[in-house]
Amino acid sequence: MKKLNSRKKPRKYFLVLFIFVIFGLLFLTVALKLLFFSKKPLANPNHLDLSSVYVSGEILIKFKAEAAQDLPQEIKKPDMLQLDSVGDLNKRLGATKLERVFKETKNKEAARKTGLKNIYRVSVSKKADIEEVAKEYQEDENIIWAQPNYLNLTQATPDDPDFNLQWGLNQGSDHDIDAPEAWDVQKAEDGTPVPIIAVIDTGVDWDHEDLAANIFENEADPINTIDDDGNGFVDDFRGWDFVVSDCLNPGDCPTAYGDIICTDADCQTRDNDPDDDQGHGTLCSGAASAVTNNTTGVAGTAWNAEIMAVRAGYEASWGGAPGYGFLEDEDSSDAIVYAADMGADVISMSWGGTAQSNITRDAINYAHDAGVVLVAASGNSTSQIYVLYPAAHEQVIAVTATNSNDNLVPGYNYGSWINMSAPGSNIRTTSMNDGYSYVGGTSLATPHVAGAAALLIAKNPTWTKQAIEKRLVNRTDYIDNLNPTRKQKIGTGRLNANTPLGTDYTHPDGTLIKTTSSLAIYLLNGHKHWIPNMSVFNSQFDVSDIVYISNAEMNGYSSGTRVRRPDGTLIRGSGPAIYVIEHGAKRHISSWSIFVNLGYTTSMVKKISNSGLSYYYTNGNNWTSTSSHASGVLIRAGGSAAVYRIEDGQRRRIKSREMFIRNGFSFSNVVSVSPSEMSNYSDGADIVYPDGTLLKGTGAEIYVIEYGNKRLISPLSFVNLGYTLSNIITISDSDLTNNYPDGSDI
Repeated sequence: MKKLNSRKKPRKYFLVLFIFVIFGLLFLTVALKLLFFSKKPLANPNHLDLSSVYVSGEILIKFKAEAAQDLPQEIKKPDMLQLDSVGDLNKRLGATKLERVFKETKNKEAARKTGLKNIYRVSVSKKADIEEVAKEYQEDENIIWAQPNYLNLTQATPDDPDFNLQWGLNQGSDHDIDAPEAWDVQKAEDGTPVPIIAVIDTGVDWDHEDLAANIFENEADPINTIDDDGNGFVDDFRGWDFVVSDCLNPGDCPTAYGDIICTDADCQTRDNDPDDDQGHGTLCSGAASAVTNNTTGVAGTAWNAEIMAVRAGYEASWGGAPGYGFLEDEDSSDAIVYAADMGADVISMSWGGTAQSNITRDAINYAHDAGVVLVAASGNSTSQIYVLYPAAHEQVIAVTATNSNDNLVPGYNYGSWINMSAPGSNIRTTSMNDGYSYVGGTSLATPHVAGAAALLIAKNPTWTKQAIEKRLVNRTDYIDNLNPTRKQKIGTGRLNANTPLGTDYTHPDGTLIKTTSSLAIYLLNGHKHWIPNMSVFNSQFDVSDIVYISNAEMNGYSSGTRVRRPDGTLIRGSGPAIYVIEHGAKRHISSWSIFVNLGYTTSMVKKISNSGLSYYYTNGNNWTSTSSHASGVLIRAGGSAAVYRIEDGQRRRIKSREMFIRNGFSFSNVVSVSPSEMSNYSDGADIVYPDGTLLKGTGAEIYVIEYGNKRLISPLSFVNLGYTLSNIITISDSDLTNNYPDGSDI
């Protein structure tokens, strides 16, 4: 196959690849197998009577067409339903909510004929006799049929022989990601098109028996020594190898711990063969999307998403010790841009370093602007002292790892910058030369999240990257209670692949909620996140956006992590040290002169309790620059009226005073910078109204923003959800159309 000429690159920083995977000890493997096979087998499920197996606390009903004609998608007060007989029935049987099951259908005519819009889920007490409740609804003249919500024995459990060894996908104690439940809703292979996960790593064993069928193939550039698609990569039929190592000899890459020397079979040639000689990328690829349901090996989280093999890392010795893996900034950045250009939907990065690399940051911004969901490992260094990049970038989902008890794995990173966790201990996955291994690390947690993102993309191909990211991070299983010494430091919770695929909540994510019986205010984002005080509230919210809900609805939301102060905030405790929050961590501003030269004033600094200060772990990289500002800082050039928010080297314009206020910004926190500094920031997308905002154009339609999308609210739903006309912001029709893609109706 065609080999491109190698080229020498300038000296660069290195990102240490997390290859400290934990191989399962032989006796543990045997013990797990004995435990599984010692269980008494279930009777043949095909011979079981499943007619009495159903969900407690709910039934399904279908209204007659004329009865359902004016019903909204959700009815919060079932006892006040305009259909008197059903309203009385709802009140007598204790119904708490009615919600339409089929919110959106593609074939409108078929939906009309079959009456899908008329089918509702009725929530009642979990103690109710569901069969009797269904019978009573069935007898009402407005209802065609009523039934329990039966549980069907799933048929999406794959036939891969090692699936029963993959606890992270499915286990009896339910500390898993609910993969079989997710596959019953959506498989990546059923997506149109099938989602593509780019694994940027040490390469992929692309002819592995359990990976080959899922390897992405660029049909526009077959192997014929011609660059048929004109993308600059000759014959990149199955991906690309970006490795050109500068660490070939002793002294080339010295560190405090000894020399780094490339020992890989392929250290110097960029070419069209992204094969894996080190093994790490193959391990990660199997966890993301091993070929599933093929009677071979293991199952992948995504159920047959395509794997784009992009090699950017190599095997190396470090201080004389073999087996390490490294990615160089230039190689990995090229790989990120390539993956985005080649149509990757998700990029999985199980590597990182503590330095904020500008080139990697720019590549991340490029891929994110192209619509790619980016996922990265948080590291395995038992630390919350240093932030790891690219995971800590605002545009990347940062993932740490849990074990089979939902505990943070000892030795893995944690901190307020982590977005979520996923299984990453004793993971059964593909390994080199058609092999399979038990491994662990945040490296293995990351592809689980990437695979789940592919499932969500397959189900919702028109959703924006922002919607995919937020839905995935918001709809986790809360596990802080199982990690008392790591509360608020392992993200929103442990990945659940199924719940993001499910139905919407009563109120959209991003809504500020409270009850009349409590002073507590919460931000609804999958869980209800407590806002600890008005200082935190005023730093990012507006009182007029609070929606009052019932105690019953409030109690229905599980508790999540508390809301923290936004990036760019200046804070201090009882001591003199001043910090700026960036990526959820506090960075010490090294000196008073730096503080002054950055344009800060003491009035900008929020004094908080020492316990509150400890919530923001310390990033070991102090702030020493006087020519740039941290992510989240508000800036303007000299006397210009234009205000921008800095995000990872980009400046995002805030277009109006109303938008400034609704995003919780304060004019007293705006810093004046020189035209020179302003020019250092690339232009990012304009700031938009936050989730939970009510918007309208010149028409009568009212929308609520969720995940950056606008969702049309019917007049009845508007009232039922507790909104008021004073909450609505009117913007131009062009802004409404261009900046807020259409979401599903409420």
